[in-house]
Amino acid sequence: MKANKVITAGFDGEAGDEGERLLRSFVVGDTLIAFATGKGAVGFGVIKKASSETYKLIEPGTAEDIAEGYHLHRANIEWLYVAPSLSNAISARDVREKFGIHHPIRTSCWIDNSENAEKLIAEMKTRFVQV
Repeated sequence: MKANKVITAGFDGEAGDEGERLLRSFVVGDTLIAFATGKGAVGFGVIKKASSETYKLIEPGTAEDIAEGYHLHRANIEWLYVAPSLSNAISARDVREKFGIHHPIRTSCWIDNSENAEKLIAEMKTRFVQV
C-alpha cells in the first residue's frame, strides 16, 4: 500500500459495494489515519486527488491482488508517515488512553475531536517513518 500510494477496502470486492462507495467519498485534503485490526494506528496520509478520480477495483488473482482476493478496492493517497512494521503500531489501548480516540469499529469513521487527532498525528511523526 505504501509503495503504491493507495488505500484499500474489502467488503464484497464488487463494483458498487460499500468499499467502492467509501473510497470514492474521500475528497482532496482529507487526512486519513490508518488502523490495522488488532495492532492499532499504523500511519496517516492525505488525499491529494479526488478519490472519485483515482478509485479502481482490481481483478482477483492479478499482480495487484496482494491480499488474495481481499481488499480489491483501491484509491490513491499520499502516505506521509507509516509504522516501519505492524509491530511498531501505536496500540489501540494507547490511542484510546493517550488521545481519547477509540479504534474504529467501521472501516471509516470521523474523529470528532480534531485536537486529539492532531496530537495522535504528532505522535506518529515522532515514532514512524516519513514516506
